[in-house]
Amino acid sequence: ADPRARLSFADSSGKPHAEGSLFRQLDLAGLLGRMRSVGPGDLHSGPFARQYLDAVLASGGWLTIDDLRDYRPVWRETVELKAGNHILHLPPSPALGAVVAGRIWRDLGNSSRYSGADGAGQAVMMAEAARQAHAAALAPPGSGRGSAGALAIDRSGSAASCVLTMGRPFGTGRVMGDTGIIAVEPASSASALLLAPSILANKNLKTAYAAATSSDDRFAGEALATVYSHLLDGNRTLDEAMNAPRYAPGGAAGQIVVESRSPPDVRAALSAGGRAVTVTPTIGRINIMYCPVGMLERPDLCAVRTDPRGFGHAVNAEF
Repeated sequence: ADPRARLSFADSSGKPHAEGSLFRQLDLAGLLGRMRSVGPGDLHSGPFARQYLDAVLASGGWLTIDDLRDYRPVWRETVELKAGNHILHLPPSPALGAVVAGRIWRDLGNSSRYSGADGAGQAVMMAEAARQAHAAALAPPGSGRGSAGALAIDRSGSAASCVLTMGRPFGTGRVMGDTGIIAVEPASSASALLLAPSILANKNLKTAYAAATSSDDRFAGEALATVYSHLLDGNRTLDEAMNAPRYAPGGAAGQIVVESRSPPDVRAALSAGGRAVTVTPTIGRINIMYCPVGMLERPDLCAVRTDPRGFGHAVNAEF
């Protein structure tokens, strides 16, 4: 392991910090303080940019000052899908997790076909729809995990949803010199499957009804489509939709991945039907804020939840 990374993320005994423990990243704190005083331009063409480039090259990577100086964010229109009276907004490729979620929604959304089926039926439908979605997106289900999401809806009904990845947990695992920054792993189709942010909004009423992020593993798209299907088509409560078992396709035809929380009779029914069942602890991580009648109408009915499968943090301020 990288000595600088170990210094930041391990305790005095060399073990990774446990949840709730306090740790300090002094180099990163210094960088953030520097940005506050001199502005973000230092990251792209100033002394810090040179410092970072030297560290990248010393670690065996490749980056030029032109790469930093010429970088510009790209604005892309969302993919819009009908969801009842609202529009589900998803980012286009290369956010393949969201692309997969959108294709699943086209197949299973806006009807009770999925949410009204029994557990075994849901597993088969989700696995088949997801398998076709992966094929259409040219992104076969692979390995990989390591992404995180953040979202917000404000009192005016505006919303933001964002998912970030470093390619895998802790990226390359190497801290770049004294910058405090861990270099990312090169992008791949596997890491693109980890990205599935979304916003549910109504254009005519000019307000958001939900903002959600799906992240953590290669089944982010399946997890997002599952929660929306239960929530919007199945009329389940937010907690019921978040806690419902999730299913995904395995690596070969006829294989289905099921969560360990799925009922034993569902697994038995799948096996009896000739399906090869693989049990996994969890599928995806969903963070969501949902306003069933809109933020503008009844903000008191809005609820925010983090996935019980993980350790996210949620705050619902009083509006």
